[in-house]
Amino acid sequence: MDNVTRSGKKNLREWVSVDRQTTGAAMQFHEYRTLRSHWARQTHEESLRKLARKMTTSEFREFMWQRSDQYLQSARPDDPLLKSVAEQAFFAGAEKRWVELERPFYNFWPVAVSLAAGMKLDVPMRNIEFPFRYLLLRFAKGHEPHGMAVAMLRWLQEVPDITVCCWFTNSPDALAVRFGDYKPDDPMDVMLKMSGTFEDEWLDKERLKSFDPDSASKLVVHLAAFISLLWKGNDIVTPVVLSKDESKYDSAGDREAQKWLEDRARRKLGRGFDVGKQLEHERERSPHWRNPHLALFWTGEGRNVPVIKMRRGSVVQKASMADVPTGFLGPETEADDQLLSETRQDESLSRSKRFDIFKRDEYRCQLCGRTQEEGVKLHVDHKVPRAKGGSNEDSNLWTLCEACNLGKSDKDLDATPQEPT
Repeated sequence: MDNVTRSGKKNLREWVSVDRQTTGAAMQFHEYRTLRSHWARQTHEESLRKLARKMTTSEFREFMWQRSDQYLQSARPDDPLLKSVAEQAFFAGAEKRWVELERPFYNFWPVAVSLAAGMKLDVPMRNIEFPFRYLLLRFAKGHEPHGMAVAMLRWLQEVPDITVCCWFTNSPDALAVRFGDYKPDDPMDVMLKMSGTFEDEWLDKERLKSFDPDSASKLVVHLAAFISLLWKGNDIVTPVVLSKDESKYDSAGDREAQKWLEDRARRKLGRGFDVGKQLEHERERSPHWRNPHLALFWTGEGRNVPVIKMRRGSVVQKASMADVPTGFLGPETEADDQLLSETRQDESLSRSKRFDIFKRDEYRCQLCGRTQEEGVKLHVDHKVPRAKGGSNEDSNLWTLCEACNLGKSDKDLDATPQEPT
């Protein structure tokens, strides 16, 4: 009986796991591997491996920090171990300060990585207000950009200095890349064209054949800048709450209740945020999802404060797959078809052509006789719709008011103009 029960539980777990992977309802993100967990698995330095297994995470981190700091103070410039110890000091210091900041992390959903990576950032470096000096980016399992599982980033704006540490899915080690010596007025895209300085050379020639460390580190900096322009009051960046609290959080009627749930998650998980979670869920609902467009606006006094605003995502209407959709994540309706037809016809005509038709028809609807002076909106319409072979010849064009045009839709009509009432 016990064997059957255990087997049943195992099958249930597998079924739930497959179901979640299929629906995307519970996308899994890589966890940060602490210094202690990293060294507890190492085999090339037995003493450190034993210490890591005996100490707590905080004890081992402090030990590594103090040991590295003491060594660096007395090391000679030509010491062959200097570079390696300096790397250990950086990793220990980054983890220490990251923990002190309540472990801020961002889960980057795949659609957000695509949006950020494809966006041109011509923003001066001085205008990028980074939310935390130390930040962890976590990527979804099965969607690791450049093979990265997680990346730790330190951004010191006053130096200036940006250091990126990347951990990969198929390597026990990490790569550190430093970006420095840029000017505050340098645009982000210009700064990223500079080559980073590699602080670790563990990558062998075979690994380099399938991995571009320069592109990976620059992507992390790009994603961090993306966050910094969105982190204030934009719903593409949303707080991480415990999975058991998600429904409560979504239905909470006041901000205090939401904040309490956020604080509970922070105590257990850290200061976490999802980037693009809602966009990912919306994209999964339709096979014809068109990604939203992010636009950069300059606001404030002197127009020198950058703000990224998102243009709406949309579902391409099946009635006209090649046209720009008018709806937003809604079902296709007759009104949508009419508006699409109207947009398609209007956009196929030049301004001068529409003006000529309006003038010929004396700015009067050729079905009801109403004019622009009566407050109606006039359109130039095709008597035989273009979808049915109608041309842009003057003989196939007439002036209709908005109400008559929408009522006509794509019917073939050739009515005689009515006398005005």
